[in-house]
Amino acid sequence: VNHAPRRLSTASMLILGGSILLFIQFLPSSLQILTTVLVMVGKAGITISFAIVYVFSAELYPTVVRNMGIGICSMASRVGSIISPYFVYLGTYNRVLPFMLMGAFILLAGVFTLLLPETRDQPLPENVQQVLPVRCLCCPIVQHHSESEASKTPSQQEIQVQNSSVFSLPNSTPGPS
Repeated sequence: VNHAPRRLSTASMLILGGSILLFIQFLPSSLQILTTVLVMVGKAGITISFAIVYVFSAELYPTVVRNMGIGICSMASRVGSIISPYFVYLGTYNRVLPFMLMGAFILLAGVFTLLLPETRDQPLPENVQQVLPVRCLCCPIVQHHSESEASKTPSQQEIQVQNSSVFSLPNSTPGPS
């Protein structure tokens, strides 16, 4: 995890696992050993990506909202863990449906991971303004508003003002009673 790029490692392992789930459906049932080997390789890819995601997601969020972001990611993964056993019931209608559905979702997650910014060897963002933008494959990357200020190191007072303004509500003027 320390030497590999997070974005590419996560995406490649997700794409590997999803591709194998989709590919297994085209193998004849007589090739049980090959099917078992491919299932284990796919499971290893998903397990590796799961381990990288914890590091990667912690590096994506700025310090002021990191614990909340990690909590939301953890909650989403637990919801996925609750829902995933019900995919097995789809097999009563069609044997390949659970594999095709999970393979497609995993492939989609791998492709969406490629849109995230790379965080390896990058400083952790301290506030929301320092977060790197999400890439779009169809549009050129424009300069993020924090890149021009990246060379300037903010003082401790500026950081406190920026962090406190993230959670402050706009002032509301009292209306007529």
